[in-house]
Amino acid sequence: MSKTWIKWIRLICIAILCGIGAVQLVYALLWAIVNGNNIQDFYDTALYLSNMETLTSDGWRLIGYSYYLKLFYLLEPVSGLNWIVLVYVSQVLVSMCCFTVAIRSIPSKLLGVEISYPKALCIAGYMITLPIVWQMQFAVLPDTLCLSLTVLLFAKITEIISDRSVFRWDALLVVGGVLLLLGVLQHHYFYGAVCLCIAEIVIMLLGQMIKRFRSRNIWIAAFILVMFVIGIPYVTKTINETVPKEELYATYSLEADLWARFVYPNLKENYPAYTERITAIITEYGAQVCDGRYEHYLNSIGPMIEINNPDEASEIYLEMVEIGWELHKPYLTECMLKEAASYLFMPPAM
Repeated sequence: MSKTWIKWIRLICIAILCGIGAVQLVYALLWAIVNGNNIQDFYDTALYLSNMETLTSDGWRLIGYSYYLKLFYLLEPVSGLNWIVLVYVSQVLVSMCCFTVAIRSIPSKLLGVEISYPKALCIAGYMITLPIVWQMQFAVLPDTLCLSLTVLLFAKITEIISDRSVFRWDALLVVGGVLLLLGVLQHHYFYGAVCLCIAEIVIMLLGQMIKRFRSRNIWIAAFILVMFVIGIPYVTKTINETVPKEELYATYSLEADLWARFVYPNLKENYPAYTERITAIITEYGAQVCDGRYEHYLNSIGPMIEINNPDEASEIYLEMVEIGWELHKPYLTECMLKEAASYLFMPPAM
């Protein structure tokens, strides 16, 4: 095939991709104009709005996002704009900034490919206007902030480990700040980011060792990163525990998180396999009711377990998880794989 044909095929492919991106962008803007003043009806949204009023936490919906909402609520009289609109605009801007930084940084550090700011902005604009991502930009939920911060975290760790001679204090401070923010915004994203940090540090350091790269700066930076990963969970745990809590939900713990994820929606089906200490707390009718809605696990079953058996609550959670896993291993494995795929791969734009 001649170079001319290759050039034309390349131009056609670029034109098609640009056309798809332009259509997606126009559709996203029109959708935002129509829905930009609305509050989507998510279960957690009502709880975050309630927590914003009282500046309290239930242990699962953390205080960070409630303060974030409160800030724009207080800015409404000053700006003259609906505070919900301010929240949505700020979430879009945060996403654009984080994605643009990552798009410029990661290819440069890993592949040596430099991407200009205009190109990075276009790519970032395309990524955040993917329908599922764009919808979350216009939701009163911390998910979009957490996603953007996680992308920024990945980019900064890449910079720290890749730079051979420069000690990146600025990037280290960003990593520490991002982990701290995630720790007061959303438990799931925070622990996911911690795992991401560990995996990326290990993989990149192994790669550097294979290349016999022995820069002292990298090892110091890696040590500080590990200290962040170890220390910040304790810092954020302390911050979250100092916030006034409404005693209406299960106390957050990794055991309770596993329980809520691996038992739902099979509580009634698992019921015959439960031991006496579990059935003494949970009735079969209660199990049937709770399978109807995920949130009942947190605001009904969880408090019952902790009130009736506070010293053994974590053990009971894990026992129920183990039974659920044994009874529904194929189904739960399939759910985990699908969830992992939905996080790792972007859905089709059209």
